[in-house]
Amino acid sequence: MRMEIGTQLHPVRFIELAALLILLATVFLRPSFLLGITRRVSAWLDRFSARPVAPYILLFVLPAAFRLALLPIYPPPHPQAHDELAYMVQAETFADFEATNPPLQRGDPIEQQYVLSRPTRQSVYPPAQALALAAGILLLHSVWAGVLLEMSILCPLLFWSMRQWTPPRWAFRAALYFALFLGVTSYWTNGFFAGPVNAIGGLLMWGAMPRLRRDPKLIDGLLFALGCLIAIDSRPVESILFALLATAWILRPFVQARRGFPLQVIAAAAAVVVLGTLLNLYYDWKVTGNPLEPGYIAQQKAYGVPQNFYFQHPVRCATCDFPDIRNEYLRQLGLWRRGRSVSGFLMAAVGKVRRAWAFYIGVALTPLLFALPGVLRSRGTGVALFFAALFFGIHLLYHSYYPHYEATVLGAIALLLIQAWRGLSIWRGDQPFSGAMICRVLPAVAVIGMVVPLFGRVIGGPPDRYKWYGDEFYYPHEARRMLDRFDEMPGRVLLLVHLSQDHDPDEDWIVNDRDPAASKVVVARDLGEESDRALLRRFPGRQCWQVDADSEPPRAAPCDSFMASGSSPASAGGEAAQ
Repeated sequence: MRMEIGTQLHPVRFIELAALLILLATVFLRPSFLLGITRRVSAWLDRFSARPVAPYILLFVLPAAFRLALLPIYPPPHPQAHDELAYMVQAETFADFEATNPPLQRGDPIEQQYVLSRPTRQSVYPPAQALALAAGILLLHSVWAGVLLEMSILCPLLFWSMRQWTPPRWAFRAALYFALFLGVTSYWTNGFFAGPVNAIGGLLMWGAMPRLRRDPKLIDGLLFALGCLIAIDSRPVESILFALLATAWILRPFVQARRGFPLQVIAAAAAVVVLGTLLNLYYDWKVTGNPLEPGYIAQQKAYGVPQNFYFQHPVRCATCDFPDIRNEYLRQLGLWRRGRSVSGFLMAAVGKVRRAWAFYIGVALTPLLFALPGVLRSRGTGVALFFAALFFGIHLLYHSYYPHYEATVLGAIALLLIQAWRGLSIWRGDQPFSGAMICRVLPAVAVIGMVVPLFGRVIGGPPDRYKWYGDEFYYPHEARRMLDRFDEMPGRVLLLVHLSQDHDPDEDWIVNDRDPAASKVVVARDLGEESDRALLRRFPGRQCWQVDADSEPPRAAPCDSFMASGSSPASAGGEAAQ
């Protein structure tokens, strides 16, 4: 599953645009119509944000409570993208207090995308996200509980970090906005990607930066170092760059004034970073056998993915043994080649801008962008713009883009938006049609954009790619639905999945637990009679089913005739079970 980088706008964006125009017209023609209620809400936010503890409690509880309240119409998500499924293997391993799993032989029919098979079997990704998911498994027996816990930590942490840059009343508005619209219905909450945990690390660094630059204390150095480790253990490249640039920004006034930075702060932060680095080296050694070779580097060498930046040489696939793995490599190689041309780069860049805009800004906050030039000299706006522009510019040079790539600089993005909000709020002062009135109606547009898709679920059921209220993630897809049905069957099951040579690599069928032999359902590729017989001996005592993954819709048939006659499941026949 992937989010296509296109230029089309979601239908809900047009509904938001209509709401924005109607509300702006109302403010212009009848300013008194909304004046009373918006002033009361604004005054309450100001008073509440000044409390020492209550805002943190509200922001901790709100995202998870709101999302759980939607369960009757918005069920829990299913992991189904490559990254998510790889995180499941990693989280289950950590929940069993193991670092990795026994290896598979080359050509094993249960090899999974983005899960190393040799020298050990483990996800290729850094461990931070899987550790959070494992916490959900251990605490509440639910991997999604780990995601909700991440969001419950992220939102009050955003408030804390923003308070270091801007007054509490504005910091609370920023955190409350993101808690409602990023913490409830976005794919950060309704998926299993590493966006939230990377943002947590980035926010710890972002909040500690002005404190260390102004009056460095031991606790601030420890928070910065901890955030650095968390961020690096989710998105290493961006996080290392962020930490280096942030350190240079912190030290600049000390160097200019020829003042010494407190050695105890440096020593404490360095100790945390060294300890975390040693743990990472140990983990990489356990997974790949080489402490200097992380899993995703070993993945690149073996499978040719993830593909490089446009300005680098392409990675070649050394072990593309199966159609789905080969086609994923070819898909990424095609995106890399497209980005090397001017027209292809511009097409991809427009799509990336659209996706980042839709996720972080949307129709509701777009008017704030017009106020941004007027607040560039406000506290922190310049450095925030530098970080946000630099990181997005780097991602323009990469073949793929998801909004969580920018999670490290979530604090910078939030500061830019809230400073623009402050600037717009003082436009035209107390006049009837003023910036303050415009700012007060913008959240209503965001609420409409959130409520409309939820209402669509009520009247039309779960979204898919053909429904106007569907989003860029579809839960669940055909493979996930069929695998869930087999998981509900009595007894243990072996699925032999036939994948055509042009199989869509985003339709992930080969999905297994961290210990396939102990799992209820084992999914393997159908590679012919000899391989199928070996699988039956390897996983005995299971109901055998053959699946045609690329039929419309996918079909499954029992392997009873195969087991009786010794023929291949691919030719066993039987009634199709949709």
